[in-house]
Amino acid sequence: MNIMKASDLRKSFIDFFVKNKHTSVTSSPVIPGDDPTLLFTNAGMNQFKDVLLGKEKRAYTKACSVQKCIRAGGKHNDLDEVGKDGRHLTFFEMLGNWSFEGSYYKEEAIEWAWQFSRTILTFPRENLYVSIYKDDTESFKIWQKHLRPDGLDDSRIIRLGNLQKGDEENFWSMGPTGPCGYCTELYYDQGTEFGCGKPDCKPGCSCDRFLEYWNLVFMEFNRTEDGSFIPLKYKNVDTGMGLERVLALKNGVQSVFDTDLFIPLREKLDELSGNKEYIVAKNVIADHIRSLAFSLADGALFSNEGRGYVLRRILRRAERFAHDIGFTEPVIYKLVDPLCNIMGSFYSELIEKKKYVARLIQEEEEKFLVTIDRGIELFNQEVKNIIQKKTKNMSGSVAFKLYDTYGFPIDLTKIMLEEKGLGLDSSEYERLMSDQRERSQKSAQFIDKNIQLEWTIINNENSIFVGYTNNLVTSTINRYARKDNYIYIVLMETPFYAEAGGQVGDTGIIEHADFTLSVIDTQKIDGFITAICKLKTGTLKISQDTHVRASIINTIRDDTRRNHTATHLLHRALKDVLGVYVHQAGSKVEAEKLRFDYNFSKKPMPAEIEAIENHVNQKIIENIPVETDVDVSLDAAKKSGAVSLFGEKYSDKVRVVKVSDYSMELCGGTHVKRTGDIGAFKIISESSVASGLRRIEAITGAAVHAYYRNTNKELEKNFTQELEKLKSENKSLKSKLKKFEKNEIVSSLEKYIVAQEKINNSHLVFFKVNLEDRDDLLHFSDLVKEKYKPGVCVIFAEGDKIQVILTSTINTIKANDLINSLLMPFGGKGGGKPHLAQGSVGRDIDYAIIIDTAKKLIRPTM
Repeated sequence: MNIMKASDLRKSFIDFFVKNKHTSVTSSPVIPGDDPTLLFTNAGMNQFKDVLLGKEKRAYTKACSVQKCIRAGGKHNDLDEVGKDGRHLTFFEMLGNWSFEGSYYKEEAIEWAWQFSRTILTFPRENLYVSIYKDDTESFKIWQKHLRPDGLDDSRIIRLGNLQKGDEENFWSMGPTGPCGYCTELYYDQGTEFGCGKPDCKPGCSCDRFLEYWNLVFMEFNRTEDGSFIPLKYKNVDTGMGLERVLALKNGVQSVFDTDLFIPLREKLDELSGNKEYIVAKNVIADHIRSLAFSLADGALFSNEGRGYVLRRILRRAERFAHDIGFTEPVIYKLVDPLCNIMGSFYSELIEKKKYVARLIQEEEEKFLVTIDRGIELFNQEVKNIIQKKTKNMSGSVAFKLYDTYGFPIDLTKIMLEEKGLGLDSSEYERLMSDQRERSQKSAQFIDKNIQLEWTIINNENSIFVGYTNNLVTSTINRYARKDNYIYIVLMETPFYAEAGGQVGDTGIIEHADFTLSVIDTQKIDGFITAICKLKTGTLKISQDTHVRASIINTIRDDTRRNHTATHLLHRALKDVLGVYVHQAGSKVEAEKLRFDYNFSKKPMPAEIEAIENHVNQKIIENIPVETDVDVSLDAAKKSGAVSLFGEKYSDKVRVVKVSDYSMELCGGTHVKRTGDIGAFKIISESSVASGLRRIEAITGAAVHAYYRNTNKELEKNFTQELEKLKSENKSLKSKLKKFEKNEIVSSLEKYIVAQEKINNSHLVFFKVNLEDRDDLLHFSDLVKEKYKPGVCVIFAEGDKIQVILTSTINTIKANDLINSLLMPFGGKGGGKPHLAQGSVGRDIDYAIIIDTAKKLIRPTM
């Protein structure tokens, strides 16, 4: 048997359908920026959803693609199944072909599926079965033509489903209402040894004998709320075939993990662990690194909610299996490099973001390894409580806390309990898990902000956007609607930019002899550039011959242009100063200011912020022409180095905005003609949005001059007041200092010691004091630092929070490095200098635990 590689299967599939007049479409990201109903892209049809619904037209009516997919959250969730068999994965590739607007239907779809199965995959005829919906006579007759030539009878065509009885097997629908239709599925008979042994075993059985590998969906109806089926104007085809599953079938292996997509990852784990055992654990890790790497490369981040939490669960599950193998240090991130070797040639984003992805995973692993140590401490404490109370079971609430707070998989908790001869209150745990799932499902129900309008259609054409060159046009109205005191207008030609790419929608005026409309926003609604208006004067009367005068507010457009071009310059400056792996994670461009979200794991230093500003202002001073190339193919634009942005949906033809060789991005927004038109650039804030995600807000043009003018006025106004205030505070501080120096603390430092030891002639001392005043604390820290030299001193002071001061008089030990390592596991944070750092944690900490943690951190460095 000739072994087929994954790369060969991808190429064979695309080549086959391109030969049959299909357009090859690049995979969309696994993070669906244009569909708020999805956590992850989970099917090949996701990027064609609006086309299938008739809301969007493409330049082609036949398409094929290899789509990267993740099913690890929400309705489609295979996370907990990975490792139990050789089929389930969280990340997989979906091979698919589509027909839009009735370009072809069942005859061709079935014909091509059969041809590909027999000639490219070379599946034996005797191993192939198909299923159809019980009433789909058309598909039955088409399949008869293919199955009968060699004398195979109709028993290989299995009828399934019964809508009248609520059985929707072999009937596909997008939801309770909307497009739907019959589907037919192709099955591969793996043999009786994989079966259940039942005499009626056939496709559709839950055993592994008949493996479904290709689903052909035929959309021909629109299901209404009353349950009736209305024929669609156009019949569409949507097919999907799992690459990994087909590759395993083609190569005659029982598991997808025994293909070239996974074997190198498992071999890397063999090398790192020094053994070839724990195959299931290594398979799980190999699957999970794929979901993690592709998600992070496409713009996702670890977090405590939504898809970020799902990614955190995936990593923790992989970490648990790594622990089973024997790893005690971060290891998952070391698989990014071999993964890039396997899949990077087809998915270039893996190569581009390799270092960035590996760094994010490593940082998350390190944080989790600290968390799991804390979980073990909680576990051990609870075991002591159980033994003291002479009970036999751990409470479900503690097991749930171990899972939910510390990331302990429940099966690990059970194993540890069994080792102690103890059990678990599983019913309470399952109840708490059920409550959490219910909460998660509610939080995952995204709000669809696409308003439903009843249009009055005069002309069914979309708007032609002329706002790049015209701020005012005379136009006709193609369609309009009214809802909730708003009027929605679609013009034939429009100067109004619909919100996209971070740039907000335009505002302006639509004027007619009988009425005047104030345009308060512009959005794409049902695929149309729509001016959202309020009636300002007159009565709205619209006919086929209604001509209107539409104009934007010029000053707002000009300021928005400045901010949008500045956003492009800022993106490049961030890469230059902070690192090439920095990329845009979101933006908002409006007249008043720009907001720019970017991935970075720490707060930039003031010098770095200054350097970023200087980079942008230097390009403004150079007054470089801003050029645009239109109708560039998406593939050609990407190959030329144009940057595509996370969350944006691009058509086959794109617009490229270039600032010489400094910046080149795919962008449909409005921009200045030369960088000098921006005037000036000033960052007014930099902050954290989430873990690994930061935000810059900035202003340009006249707003910068106003900013400095107002700042100077404020400084002049407050200078005298602040000076007097400082004098008064200084006097007060001197008084407090004298009082403190007389305090008994000065002469009896030892009585505040709660723990101490001496290591290599250096002191490690812990103090607990009742000093709330910050200056008193700092003075106390100076005293102990001098007395216990050389050494490290840790001071705890109770107040609303526990204040923590850490001093070091050992050159090799940096207090500012230690403070966060000590406090972060307890929900705190801090900062400072090498000799002194300070921070805080909550009042509910256990001093014994935090002191023990500090000792473990500090001892090895002394």
